[in-house]
Amino acid sequence: MQPGPEEPEPEASKAGRIARARETADRYEQRARETYEQARARHLSVQMVAEAYERDRARAGGLLAGGLAYRIFLWELPFALFLVSALGLTAELAGADPADLARESGLTAATASTVARAVSASEQGRLWFLLLGAFLTIWAGRGVFRGFRLVSQLAWGERAPAQSSLKGSLAVTGIGVGLIAIQALLPALSDALALPGFVHLLLGLALATTALIWALSLLPRADARWTAVVPGALVLGVGLRLLSLAASTYFAYRLEHSSDLYGSMGIAIVLMLYLFLIARLFVAAQFLNATLYKRQAPELLAQWASSTIPGMRERGGDHHAEPGAA
Repeated sequence: MQPGPEEPEPEASKAGRIARARETADRYEQRARETYEQARARHLSVQMVAEAYERDRARAGGLLAGGLAYRIFLWELPFALFLVSALGLTAELAGADPADLARESGLTAATASTVARAVSASEQGRLWFLLLGAFLTIWAGRGVFRGFRLVSQLAWGERAPAQSSLKGSLAVTGIGVGLIAIQALLPALSDALALPGFVHLLLGLALATTALIWALSLLPRADARWTAVVPGALVLGVGLRLLSLAASTYFAYRLEHSSDLYGSMGIAIVLMLYLFLIARLFVAAQFLNATLYKRQAPELLAQWASSTIPGMRERGGDHHAEPGAA
């Protein structure tokens, strides 16, 4: 006897399964919200992180990161052109595979390889490319500096006095050169000293965090001391180290396959995604710094006043309540 065709599942049974799955998802969602609210009520760290996230979301942190990533992209292309022309690396980088360079030295080297391919056919125009790259690097660096300042002002909620955009552009270029030097020279230093892998990771994190603390201290931060930018610098340093690892694995793989399909456009797409993640980390770090400082500043002010002003110690509870209410 031939087996008959499978009977279709009744619509009522299918609708019942969908309803049960939806109820299970709603139950897990409700449980997750209750767990989050309990953790937020008990732990100060969860409260501050949640407050930083809410401030970031209220200020459209994703849009800020997208605009900042676009400005960094416009700066990185002429910067790569300047480096290739100044150091005479055109012939060497033009024959290299951008995906291999991304695995070894990061996406900046892959960008330099793409730029080197574009200018390798014009040996006589090397001087003009050098001058053009220097001019466009300074010009685009002004936009990057203004973007960093704008994000900082929105995060700290305070408008800072005007600063020279030319000096800011030179500072952006110097910081970029420093971070690239750390990324390029640290593996050679680790190999020469035979450092273990975790020591190499910690050393890179320490150098990057130190450079980022100095860089963030140059941006508007209200009346806070330089120590107020340390938490965000740590978050940004750890994020950049993780992104450097991602560049040698995931982004290099994407670069290899997208370049075969889209050519230089594929490299630009992967680079923009990478720069967006960097910009998103910067925006989150600035909002975290501002939130931590604004949360702790009233408490520190009340403690200082109660210990230095006569008669305030007995009335410290009243003065401590006023900043919180404000």
